[in-house]
Amino acid sequence: MGLANAALMITVLLWGSMLPVLDVLLRQYDPFTLNVARYVMAIPLSLTMLRLAEKGPLLPRGVPALRILWLGGGIAGFVMLFSFGIIYSDTLTAIAIMAAGPVVANLVARFGFGEPPAPGIALGLTASVAGGMLAMLDLSKGGFEIGFGGGEPLLVASTACWAWYSLAAQRWMRGLSQMRITGLTVPAAGLWVFAAYLVLMVAGHVPTPPPMPGFREVGLIAWSALGGASIAVFLWNYGVRHIGIQVASMFVNLTPIVGVLVAIWLGATPRIEQLLGGALIVGAVIWVQTRRKKTAAITDAPA
Repeated sequence: MGLANAALMITVLLWGSMLPVLDVLLRQYDPFTLNVARYVMAIPLSLTMLRLAEKGPLLPRGVPALRILWLGGGIAGFVMLFSFGIIYSDTLTAIAIMAAGPVVANLVARFGFGEPPAPGIALGLTASVAGGMLAMLDLSKGGFEIGFGGGEPLLVASTACWAWYSLAAQRWMRGLSQMRITGLTVPAAGLWVFAAYLVLMVAGHVPTPPPMPGFREVGLIAWSALGGASIAVFLWNYGVRHIGIQVASMFVNLTPIVGVLVAIWLGATPRIEQLLGGALIVGAVIWVQTRRKKTAAITDAPA
C-alpha cells in the first residue's frame, strides 16, 4: 500500500505541475489542438516505455482489441468532455464540480461496478470535497458567486469517464501489468482524440492551421505529454489497482494544491484557505486508509 500511495502522490505532483504549464500553452493554442499535440508525443513515449519494460507481442493473446479501444475511449471521453466543459463553464462552478470528483468516482464504483463503500468513506469524501473547495476559495474577496455556463454537466461526465476507465481497465485487463495496460490504452485514447479533432476541425470549432510552436512551447507540450498523458496514467493505474478508486480519487483533490506550490516556488504567496484545504484532503485520505486497515484486521482476526 505504501508504494501505491507514493505512486498516487507522484501522479498528483505531475498533474499539479500541468496547471501552470497548460495555463501558458492555452494562451496560444485551443485545447483541442493542444490535446492532439500532447498525444502525438504521448503515444510513441508510451509504446517505447512498454517495449523497454516488457518483451513479447504488443497485444497479448486473449486480450480483445475492441476492449482496448473502448478503454481508450474512456480516457478520450475525459479529455474531450473536460475541454468542452472548461470552455463553457463558469470558472468557480467548474472548480466546485472538480472538487466533487471523488463523489462521482464513488458513485461510478458503487452503481457501475457494484463496489461496496470503503469503511469511513462518507466522512472522508465530505472532508475531501470540503478541502478541495476551501483551497479554491478566497475569503479576502468576500466569498464568491456560483454561476452556470452550460458546460457543467460535461465536467461531471468527464469525471465519470475517468472513473469508468480506471475501474474497467483493472477488470478487463486483469493479469496484465500496469505498464502494458497504460501502453495499450494511451495510444487507443490518442486515436479517439485524433478522430474527434478531425470532426471538430470540419465543423469549424478549431482554427487551422494552428500556430507553429517555438522551442519553449515544444518543451512545455513534451512535459505535459510526459507527465499528464503517459507516466502519470501508469502510476494512476498502479495506485487504483492496489488501493481502489474510492481512495485514489481523493488524491486528485490535491492537484490544485500542487499547482499552488508550484506558483509559490515561482514567487507567489499562498492563502491560508489553500493550506487548510490541502491539510483537510490529506487528513481525509489518511482517515479512510486507517479505517480500512482496522476493518481488515478485524475481519482477518481468528474467531
